[in-house]
Amino acid sequence: MIKRLAAVLLLGLVVGACASDTPSQYARGGDEYGVTKGVFRGRWWSYYERGASYLSGDYLQEAVSDLQKALDGHSEDSWRARTYGLHFVEYFPNRELGIAYLKLGQVEEAEQYLQRSLEQVDTDRAHYYLDLVKKEKVAKGIITDGSDPGLNTSLTEGAFITSRVVDLQVGAQDDVGVYNLDINGTPVHLRGSQQAISHQQDLVLNEGPQQVNVAATDLADKQVRSTVNVTVDLTGPSIGVFEPADALVTQADSLLLKGAAVDKNGVTRVAVGEEVLYEGDAVPRHEFEKTVSLSAGDNNLIIIARDIAGNETRTAVSVYRGDAASKQAKLWRLNKLAPDGVKMASTTDAISLDMLLAAAAEGASGITIKYPSTERPYRHNRMVRVIGDVNSSANVAKISVNGEPIEPVAGAPKETFNKSLPVEVGESGKATVEIAVHAEDAAGAAYDKAVSIQVEPVPLNAVETKMPVAMMGFNAATLDTDLQTRLRGYLVEQFLEQARFNLLEREQLDAILQEQQIAAEQLADPQYAIRVGKIANANVFLIGEIAAKGDTGIEMFARAINVESTQVVDQLDVFIDDKNDEAKIKSACAALADQLKGLFPRLSGEVVAAKDANVFLNWTEEDQVKPLTYCVLLEATPEETDPVTGFVLQEAGYQPIGKARIMKVQAQATQAEVVEKSAEGVSIAQGTPAITM
Repeated sequence: MIKRLAAVLLLGLVVGACASDTPSQYARGGDEYGVTKGVFRGRWWSYYERGASYLSGDYLQEAVSDLQKALDGHSEDSWRARTYGLHFVEYFPNRELGIAYLKLGQVEEAEQYLQRSLEQVDTDRAHYYLDLVKKEKVAKGIITDGSDPGLNTSLTEGAFITSRVVDLQVGAQDDVGVYNLDINGTPVHLRGSQQAISHQQDLVLNEGPQQVNVAATDLADKQVRSTVNVTVDLTGPSIGVFEPADALVTQADSLLLKGAAVDKNGVTRVAVGEEVLYEGDAVPRHEFEKTVSLSAGDNNLIIIARDIAGNETRTAVSVYRGDAASKQAKLWRLNKLAPDGVKMASTTDAISLDMLLAAAAEGASGITIKYPSTERPYRHNRMVRVIGDVNSSANVAKISVNGEPIEPVAGAPKETFNKSLPVEVGESGKATVEIAVHAEDAAGAAYDKAVSIQVEPVPLNAVETKMPVAMMGFNAATLDTDLQTRLRGYLVEQFLEQARFNLLEREQLDAILQEQQIAAEQLADPQYAIRVGKIANANVFLIGEIAAKGDTGIEMFARAINVESTQVVDQLDVFIDDKNDEAKIKSACAALADQLKGLFPRLSGEVVAAKDANVFLNWTEEDQVKPLTYCVLLEATPEETDPVTGFVLQEAGYQPIGKARIMKVQAQATQAEVVEKSAEGVSIAQGTPAITM
């Protein structure tokens, strides 16, 4: 008996070995289809896994058979369907069955199952294939396309724009559905076709003439294009003053003010103080003369010029009416020419004062940068506006800022320039901008001035006011290493470009993983992700997978988990039909980042009531604020202006004074608990401004 049993076992091993050497009928290109990761258990999840594998290899009849059996056991699509115990799987039998029917040419059945899937769970992959069904029905004449797409943008042909960042609004309409939209050759990731699409995008443009190209395509492959030409103008008019000389002392009760305002794109307005000297069509040069009455003592004559784009330049001409030989007049003139010399002059005799004044007059030629100040941080986060004067004994012939010429110049002894430079603020929320101004006059003299400006935007945009998000656990085991690296890189790039969240650095997370002895792949498990998120002080942890779908498709899906509540806030997903198309990959990564941004809106609001540590804010359920997230409490800071020129040195803004945890979101208000104040004695009361982190 024992010998017979041994023989049977031996025969089984031989047969098994022979069977394993037999090529599978469902293998192609080294890949085998119709397989499951573990033992096939004959349960609905086993049929789904095997059916999805058949579909990946285009073994369609086998896929349909298995997916139907899966549906018989469990009919609902789900991101997390429970199999047994605490085991969950991604489960989309309706969606995958619809795809199989589409590939078999059975469009009605395909549409039925894809629509059913979308009614249960909204996924980008289902939208993509439902659009292919509609395209097939259009091609067969089942759906009639009666018109070309309509397209409109918020840009006006020939417009002048004073900012590098353009808020572009695009609207597209079509009777059967807009299927594709691209801006300047870059596709916009659409989540399914729609009869009307509204898209907003910030375009970063360089200075000078720019062309913005937008194209919309419908499900019948009809395309309409729109090309808009605009000019980005970051340079204000230059103002030249021919008369009088700056820091003039005179006993006359009036004088002739003579100058010119010039601009490459055209000057539209010139004024002296409140009196408008010219207002009309854009002209490259406007010369002006005006007799100005003088009062006793100090007189500041403010000249204002505006160009067609709206850039405005101001300059001040200082004149003193009085006796030029008086000490008071001499001190005034010295203060204008060399302010540092005034303190020294106050302790010297008349002869020494004349010597100081003579030295100051001799050294008056050169470049003065009036704005921005090197004494305090600059607050704008996109551009630095540089305003300054060039003074020379001869007429100024050339001016450049960081190598870019200011053209044209008025050709006067005193020339005021106005130029904006781009700023790239890093993850720290700060930047250093080097400014180098060069000028030459008609006599051949050259002048140079260089300063460093510290850029620290108002903390509404600073890292500490943004929601901290940890992103690391994207499992992509089915993709090659190079593609995994590119996808993760694009995701990080899009989150940084979006500038909505404080994306925690990979090095910081790696250090936590090493300290906690957690492997990176374990972050796909929420319990590990939450543990790491709490240590990293993240509000949200983003974990997910990147899965191959067929030979060229990729599905990226992620769960946004609130670290404090340990609850899944929502599921994000995108589908890429061609992993070899870099533009589509980048567009999909941008769409995934936008989905997360949409989950946590950046909202402005205010405190409507406060008692002790409890505050109520004017956000409601409609605003989609999430409990156990945070908001920043603020105080207003006043506008600062130059007392001489009236130029705004620092716009009114806000500074953080505290932080509150959102506890309950209701129909009429949101309740929050103050957890942090910037200093003792800070008052948080009705009317205190707030923004969501």
